[in-house]
Amino acid sequence: MKKYSLFTNSLLILTISLLFQSCQDKCTENYSYTIYHPVYKSMEAVRADVHFDAAKALENPGKIYVRDNLLIVNEVNKGMHFYNIADATNPVDMGFLNVPGNIDMAVAGNFLYADSYYDLLVFDLGNTSNITEVGRLEDVFPPRVYGNGFQYSPDSGVVVDWIPEVVNIEQNCQTTPPGVFFGGGVMVLDNNISSTDVKSNGGRNAATAGIGGSMARFTIASNMLYAVDNSTLHPFSLNNPTHPDSLPKVVIGWNIETLFPYNNNLFIGSQNGIFIYDITNPGVPVELGEFGHYASCDPVVVSGNTAYVTLRSGTLCNGYSNQLDVLDVSELTNPVLLKTYLLHNPHGLGIDNNTLFVCDGDAGLKVFDATNDLKIDKNQLDRIKNLDTYDVIPLPSRQLLILSAKDGIYFYDYSKPSKLIEQGYLPVQ
Repeated sequence: MKKYSLFTNSLLILTISLLFQSCQDKCTENYSYTIYHPVYKSMEAVRADVHFDAAKALENPGKIYVRDNLLIVNEVNKGMHFYNIADATNPVDMGFLNVPGNIDMAVAGNFLYADSYYDLLVFDLGNTSNITEVGRLEDVFPPRVYGNGFQYSPDSGVVVDWIPEVVNIEQNCQTTPPGVFFGGGVMVLDNNISSTDVKSNGGRNAATAGIGGSMARFTIASNMLYAVDNSTLHPFSLNNPTHPDSLPKVVIGWNIETLFPYNNNLFIGSQNGIFIYDITNPGVPVELGEFGHYASCDPVVVSGNTAYVTLRSGTLCNGYSNQLDVLDVSELTNPVLLKTYLLHNPHGLGIDNNTLFVCDGDAGLKVFDATNDLKIDKNQLDRIKNLDTYDVIPLPSRQLLILSAKDGIYFYDYSKPSKLIEQGYLPVQ
């Protein structure tokens, strides 16, 4: 059985299952297609549907973000869950902020910044029992990119859901399997792509801000909000926190994925490499250097003069590598690869001092002593198995690790990195 995933200009995402029969005996083949038809909603309706609601179960968690004792968990394309984690053994669900099209978020002071399709929204966190919208910049982000660069920006609105339809056909076995049913479509030969595999999180932020994971596309630094889309860095001045000022955009390149601030620099991960930008002048980011690699997804974190980058296969990034790259970034204009370590299917990562946490997909969480960057593989301290892991945030002040996995959010005490102790858990329902 072969599988095909299709992306079209109308963002009809098709997963095609080919039921193959021997052409030696028959001249036809049977094909079963699951076609996902888009459900549209106007931006006017989307903008009117933002509200704070009662707590609800986690269903499809995305990015994670922490500020003090407040944990924010994105519900992909639907909004954000809020939890009080003062006691990690007993997280308290505080409510759900309904924000259609939300993927990323960041906090500065008492204000939460989040995307909603094309818009940037500002929320007041002064009263976490009733979070309210206090600002909005409309149409500051471009249409989201899906698959091999095809976008969707219909006049009728945005896609908020997909409805599956199974179609069965019979075709001559000598004929090439049909790949396109809608004009301008492209076949992507990747068994692992799904309608939810839309990338959008992380880094060390300013004192009044929070901490995001390594998969972040939003981050706070130098009284600025920085956001990246598929090709561009969007700086926003927060001098007036409820009315961010959109400053000139910076075109970086294609397939931009993640954003990590460190000191006065931004480390920007793309499918083709790492870009380093100087933000000494916060409103005018200037490129310092870059490091190229094979096409692959690549979140990055930095500690001291070392950057840690994971590359993985089986995604929209079309990569074939599953590895951890360790880079010397003592000269920001000339990053140098120190060593590559092979892994299973690494996703997000985090570092506290010399303790490196790597989410290795369904191979679980791996903890390494990174004191010697040339011998990381010889110094694995611990491993949490039987979890399909996505991203982590270590909180040094509490020695608390927040882990996002397919089945929920986990909390671990890592005061002894060689023996992580589970403290709490927020399950996916």
